[in-house]
Amino acid sequence: MDEDRPLVAQTTDRFLTERCSADDWRRVVGSADGWSRENWREMAELGWLGVCLPETVGGLGCAIEERMAVMETLGRGLVLEPYLSTAVLGAELVMAAGSTGQRKSLLPALAQGELVLAFAGAEPGARFELADIGCSATPHVGGWHLSGRKIAVLDAPLADQLIVLARTSGKRPEPAGLSLFLVNPQAPGVVLRAYPTVDHRRCADIDFSDVQLPSAALLGAPDQAFECVGHALDHAMVAACAEAVGAMSELVKATI
Repeated sequence: MDEDRPLVAQTTDRFLTERCSADDWRRVVGSADGWSRENWREMAELGWLGVCLPETVGGLGCAIEERMAVMETLGRGLVLEPYLSTAVLGAELVMAAGSTGQRKSLLPALAQGELVLAFAGAEPGARFELADIGCSATPHVGGWHLSGRKIAVLDAPLADQLIVLARTSGKRPEPAGLSLFLVNPQAPGVVLRAYPTVDHRRCADIDFSDVQLPSAALLGAPDQAFECVGHALDHAMVAACAEAVGAMSELVKATI
């Protein structure tokens, strides 16, 4: 371990050595959940889940470089916990789109490891076009009705809440008219078809059939989600690149 590295990087190195051996990885893969809640609790205690969140909501208030150091280590250990989905993508979506009250409610629970999030954005045929959204949410008395289909939702089978991108006005593929909703994956009308990815993470395709949501399910303001989602996805891509660097470094080491 390089003592000149940032403290968070040294901590993640120690975690990798102690908790991410080949035997540990196989044990986690073979577990009923496919991830380790013990590891998740330790990540929360070490502050990793809120590494870039403000201290006012229980975060460490660090810069993006510290989160990249965490992601690089997780890549070296092929760690299966839903860090990218929750601590990066979920956290950035709540920070960017959520109201003050929603941030105060959701982010401390996220930082403490009590809230796992998954972003449901991609749809069949959209081909990575962010605004090509057909999933719709229509207002009704006291809330919303949500209908549509999402595919390849990373960590959806593990999530306490889904963050669903839906169209509340306009037509696909217009950027205007998109909104975010918090949806309980166990709610009536939500059907998950779960499957493992090639790296043993958990993923799901999801159908929403006239899911009834309360008004409070709307994350932030209606029709304003496009830029917030783009911001969060930029952070997620940077984090995924750092994770890939960690995985490649282990491959180089093994090859040599």
